[in-house]
Amino acid sequence: MQMPAVKTIHLALTVGMKIVQIYLNEDVAEDGWSNKGTNAYIWINPACETQAEKDGSIKVANNGQCDTKKITNYFNLARPTAEVNGDLNAQQIPVPAQTYRYVGWSSATKTARTITCKSRRQAAA
Repeated sequence: MQMPAVKTIHLALTVGMKIVQIYLNEDVAEDGWSNKGTNAYIWINPACETQAEKDGSIKVANNGQCDTKKITNYFNLARPTAEVNGDLNAQQIPVPAQTYRYVGWSSATKTARTITCKSRRQAAA
């Protein structure tokens, strides 16, 4: 008896993320999840309502809740650096002077935060 030929199928897979905000964190609390210290937004999705704080910083309005159904575009991080930086810098959100150790973002999924970069602590001289 002859075995049937095995057919291999290759599918292209694209992973997209609807980013709500990108921000800097001074540190992360002992629980490993919560923000600790200064938290500064550097980009907020244009579909989200924003509000200015007394210190001049900008944040997502409605107690930090964005109606993610309004977000219809994906932030393409795979573009050339100059294009990504152009989008991030276009909003000109003031960032308080501080030492930030983490870059994070929140997306339109149920994940509250993804830590993307952590700087090393510098030893005191």
